[in-house]
Amino acid sequence: MDLIVEDLRPYLSARNYDLIIGHSLGGVTVMSFFPHLSQSHPTAIVLVDPPLQQGAERIAVKDAIFSASCINIKDASAYLAENPLWAVKDTIYRELGTRLADPEAVHGIYKRNQPWNFLHHFEKTSTEWKVTVLISDPAIQQTCFIDDLQPFPHVRPVHVPNAGHWIQYEFPEIVVEEALKTSYVLLFGFRLISREIHHYSSPSTISDPAPSYSMSNSSPSSPRYAQQSTMQEDKTPEQPKALPWHHPARWLNGSQLVTRSEVDVLLFSTAVKLLLFPSYHSTDFEVHRNWLAITYSLPISQWYYDTTSQWTLDYPPFFAYFEKLLSIPASFIDPQIVDLHNLNYDAWSVVVYQRSTVILSEIVLGTALLRFIRGAVDPSWQRVLSASLFLHPGFLIIDHIHFQYNGFMFGILLWSILMAREGRKLASGLLFAVLLNFKHIYMYLAPAYFVYLLRSHCMSPSGEILPTKFISLANAVILVFGASLGPFILIGQLPQLVSRLFPFTRGLNHAYWAPNAWALVTVMDRALLQLARRFDAGFVVNQQGVVSTSRGLVGDTTFAVLPTVKPIHTFAITIAFQVMFLVKLWRTPNYKSFLTALTLCGYTSYMFGWHVHEKAILLVLVPLSLLAADDYAHFKTYMIASVSGIFSLFPLLFTPSETLVKIVYSLIWGLMVLRPLQKQVYE
Repeated sequence: MDLIVEDLRPYLSARNYDLIIGHSLGGVTVMSFFPHLSQSHPTAIVLVDPPLQQGAERIAVKDAIFSASCINIKDASAYLAENPLWAVKDTIYRELGTRLADPEAVHGIYKRNQPWNFLHHFEKTSTEWKVTVLISDPAIQQTCFIDDLQPFPHVRPVHVPNAGHWIQYEFPEIVVEEALKTSYVLLFGFRLISREIHHYSSPSTISDPAPSYSMSNSSPSSPRYAQQSTMQEDKTPEQPKALPWHHPARWLNGSQLVTRSEVDVLLFSTAVKLLLFPSYHSTDFEVHRNWLAITYSLPISQWYYDTTSQWTLDYPPFFAYFEKLLSIPASFIDPQIVDLHNLNYDAWSVVVYQRSTVILSEIVLGTALLRFIRGAVDPSWQRVLSASLFLHPGFLIIDHIHFQYNGFMFGILLWSILMAREGRKLASGLLFAVLLNFKHIYMYLAPAYFVYLLRSHCMSPSGEILPTKFISLANAVILVFGASLGPFILIGQLPQLVSRLFPFTRGLNHAYWAPNAWALVTVMDRALLQLARRFDAGFVVNQQGVVSTSRGLVGDTTFAVLPTVKPIHTFAITIAFQVMFLVKLWRTPNYKSFLTALTLCGYTSYMFGWHVHEKAILLVLVPLSLLAADDYAHFKTYMIASVSGIFSLFPLLFTPSETLVKIVYSLIWGLMVLRPLQKQVYE
């Protein structure tokens, strides 16, 4: 080890360092540098799972393993499969390291450092230094032993559960946090008053992602991890207090709530939506007005039984509760809005009220998109992506002309995705459970959530179930479904509710025909029917199918020539396609793989699902938007999907007065979004 130190000294010629971090062999190398460091300069030292003391047998095993890894070199993909918590760049560095390493040099390090014991270096530490040692989970991989540190009260051990030897790859936030904390001790004059071993709890148990270093009688709070306090203030000057967790500025994770450009986007969006108040609205407008009347006029026991109107309540209970909430101010604005027998009521009062509620509910979408900007690596381009979603033609066409509340519900989805990005997976799962109870179409995305949360949250990197995390996630989901379905279970109406939510008799194709695989199959059936009629091609024609499905009407679908497709067939085909990328998500359960799997789950469900609405294309476009600026391949996919997806929504607006609006607005959006993104990813 002395030879390594001598080789490195020309590159580390200074004696004064504020912070030094070393992992594994790098950790004991740092310890070997102790005699060459300034004894009077305050230095924070973080050692990440260093092999402080190893027996002869253990050294022989490690020698064989690491020497072999430099001969039988694995590629980055193999490391990624073995270590799903690693980032791609980490696996590349690992592969590069093994390719550059000399097996003989590795063997020499182990052979020449016998006995392997570096604990004596702790006896030479200066009182001006603060030393922290991060220790991996013994249940996964044990390299550094807590008991070895007992004789050195000035060394602070920190235990990191669920972490293997490569803590800096699996939990880089902890390494950064402990480095800042150790430096913080030096900067503000704290002193250690306890040698209790720090134990990090589950990353998902903390709800606050923003760093906030309190100056009270506790150590600086963690961004994502809880710990036991072992520091106390020692006569330091009073410092400004950190913002409380509920403060709006901290909630948006920025020094100001919104920027000028973000205000401009909000004002422009609101102005356009207000101008669209008098525009065409579909029967969905009356559907939602009727739901206001149902939830306001009837007791909960009759919500899913009422048939006064043909537009019966067929959304999950959370949306029914949402409609109940909206019906209260509606009853004061115009009592006729909530009159159950006042069918097809479209006075100006109800138009203004219902369209206003859509705009206000999009606060959920807007705040989620702001948070994506605040935590982005490149905020300038995330601002473009966030603006593209907030101003998306799909939301304008479906919500603000046709009429629905998709912006509100996709806002919940984006909050759930954001929690996944920040590592708060329990919150991500809980929000997705809430979303499912607002609109069950999001079940299309459930397989990606199930695989991602099970593999990355409920299991260790080695594949063992973590009971506490599994139970906490299960309890959260059960609590949400209990709040939603509980009242209907208690009054024995669960079967009736399920029959409303899953009406399989509505047929294979929706009225407007989403441009998916079944639309092509339906066209093929019509073409074969014409061949059978004109040329006596020998096809067996089902007479019931002759008058079925081809007119764009809702109802049971029966093909004339091709075999009739049943719900079980669409389910099996959808799952079969999803398995292909869900397996990859299982092997590499990181955020980008999760986002990709979400997009593909939406896409396969759109292509092969039963009774797919054309509006379901948003399940593809929204998560895909978050990947659009990653590279040129993602951008090309995003561009093709956006153009075709938005065009597929045009039949929803068939009136002449809205034709110019949908075309011009979509073209302007494309020029303002697609062109800058293309330039960015190309460069």
